[in-house]
Amino acid sequence: MTDHLRLSGLDHAAQRDALEAIIRAEPVLMEVLETTRALAIPDVWLVSGAIYNCVWNRLTDRPGLNGVNDLDIIYFDGDDLSWADEDRVIKQLEQALAGVPMPIQPRNQARVHLC
Repeated sequence: MTDHLRLSGLDHAAQRDALEAIIRAEPVLMEVLETTRALAIPDVWLVSGAIYNCVWNRLTDRPGLNGVNDLDIIYFDGDDLSWADEDRVIKQLEQALAGVPMPIQPRNQARVHLC
């Protein structure tokens, strides 16, 4: 059995470096991060289970994306709160990330209160 708590006693900088290394070692996560940056989507983040599960999986010697059902991508664009603009971003990301092996779920956090 692995020591899944092996990083828990490290200082903040070491834990941050370990987190970064885990994320950088997962090609799908890096593809999403690089694509969202290249598309210049405002204030964009890959969040939730994709990060959590990848870290947990690596700490317990499982495949990085084991149990990841989708990729939640949030961004904040307060300049256009229309569904049409959010749909444009969704379609843009779906096309750019067509090779990703699970669904992506982009959402504009500036308009979540409208849903």
